[in-house]
Amino acid sequence: TKAFEQCRAENIALAKFRADACCYEKQTIAYMEAQQGLQYYVRAEMSASLRIALEDEREWKPAMLNYKKVEVCSIEHQVFGEQVHRRIVAYRKKAKGQLSFNSEGGYDYHAILTNDSDEEMSVIEFYNKRGCQGEHHFKELENDFGWNKLPFDNIEMNTIYMYSTIIAYLLFNICKAVYSAKVAFVKPQ
Repeated sequence: TKAFEQCRAENIALAKFRADACCYEKQTIAYMEAQQGLQYYVRAEMSASLRIALEDEREWKPAMLNYKKVEVCSIEHQVFGEQVHRRIVAYRKKAKGQLSFNSEGGYDYHAILTNDSDEEMSVIEFYNKRGCQGEHHFKELENDFGWNKLPFDNIEMNTIYMYSTIIAYLLFNICKAVYSAKVAFVKPQ
């Protein structure tokens, strides 16, 4: 609410709000619904009742999301134990590899709580623009450069390790950019 109040104080009109699951709480959604003309897009936490509702849904539509095949749907669902039904836009994709507890029925599910009535892919694409490039850099460092499990049991050695891998990461991205630029200038015969 402080962010909304600060925007009002600076005469900044808000039309849309998107956030990850940290804002998926009853008070926050109620506050946003009280704002006139505000559309919100919040990552819904996958509760047991939402999981069951999505698994029971029969009107999944095929779609492409970031060059990957997914299925999308929209349902009305009760959240936060209230009697009010709110719109959930969801997509699912086939789970790869070993299934986890979150991969019921062979699918990974993702859901967005919204009051936007646009078609599903429009809602999903808008929500997925959330965040900044910095989040993607940390994801790459965690998954591709070993930051998700640091190799040493003392902070000094892990600090050196992290500095070394960030240098490797930056060099990798520079090489990638140079290569992409060269490939862009090569004309097909």
